[in-house]
Amino acid sequence: MKATWKGTVLAESDDTVVVEGNHYFPAAALRREHFRDSATHTVCPWKGTASYYDVVVGAEVNRDAAWYYPAPKPAAANITGRVAFWKGVQVAALVLFVLLGADPAAALDSLTGTWTGTLSCESIDDGFRGQVSGPTTVEIDDGGGGGIGLVVPSVGNMLGSYVVDIEHPERAVLQVTTCELTPIQAAGAVLHGEFKTKPGSVKATFAGTLIVLDGPGESTSLCELKLKRIDTSSLTPICLL
Repeated sequence: MKATWKGTVLAESDDTVVVEGNHYFPAAALRREHFRDSATHTVCPWKGTASYYDVVVGAEVNRDAAWYYPAPKPAAANITGRVAFWKGVQVAALVLFVLLGADPAAALDSLTGTWTGTLSCESIDDGFRGQVSGPTTVEIDDGGGGGIGLVVPSVGNMLGSYVVDIEHPERAVLQVTTCELTPIQAAGAVLHGEFKTKPGSVKATFAGTLIVLDGPGESTSLCELKLKRIDTSSLTPICLL
């Protein structure tokens, strides 16, 4: 796996640990000249208190783009001494993109903006099945390099990545999870779908499937999300990682 930003390799290792969709690299795999300490700290209920690094490439600074847990809680002991990335840092196995005939988001216009459409869900709660459908507005922040953040009503902040189709560079496949996704408690949400864009235009659409889990024995929802972008205003979703 490689972590890159602005075309520069930040870390490279075959030994990463994946937690909540994020690859945690061994600290020894970091190219330290591209990292500086940050004063930022956030708290995760089950992982503990996170510290951050700014990523520096030449004169460019990506603030708080890497994080780590100096003293993780027992449930997250497997990420001790490891560092993960977000905010546009691309983490990928390059050979995978070759096999899929895809490329990190290099050709796609920015997806940042306000998107409106419909969210239709079928839910099972306490053994009873129900359906609900209605209008929704989703805010998207395209961090560049394939990293992306979303704010989805009733679900919350989501973070993940998208990959552009080389043969159809106006299209991209998205995979994101809620920032607070907790696999141990089987709670959180996952969104998978496809963007279709018109180069140089605000016009873009998204169609995808959203799965929402409220926890063992609680409600589960399978939703269809359809969106159109209405403007390109900037927003920065925040995840307390």
